[in-house]
Amino acid sequence: MRGLITSERAAKIYRYLDESGPAPAEALEALWGRNKAERALKSLRGAGYVRTTRIRGVEMVYLRGCSPVAEDIARGWFAARLAEAGGWYSASEGKAYFPRGQVYPVVARLDRVEFDKFFAVVEDLKAKPLKDALRVKQHGNFS
Repeated sequence: MRGLITSERAAKIYRYLDESGPAPAEALEALWGRNKAERALKSLRGAGYVRTTRIRGVEMVYLRGCSPVAEDIARGWFAARLAEAGGWYSASEGKAYFPRGQVYPVVARLDRVEFDKFFAVVEDLKAKPLKDALRVKQHGNFS
């Protein structure tokens, strides 16, 4: 039996993970602030809603019943930076919804995320806002 979610922030993080899928703990900390995210995640873990695991040395946070994969590292950072910019990522659809109404299917690889004519590598997403992390694909560079 699961416990109650009594924190508004924990509820927001739960809804975020439900919509966007597994995410690196660091990405959640970048989105909500380290201390606030840590407290909310501790509450969610204690109540039985989320679990953590390490994939390729990265602590991943995910909802019970979900199985994160290595590509979720890139997808999770992208989703966090997109949310920070006012958009959202739908894991169930595999699409990014941008603040100005654009919608693109997203392909996650081990080290990057691609959509339309753009891509972003994980290292840039860790360090920069989405608009600064995006690069334009050069013809023939990616699938």
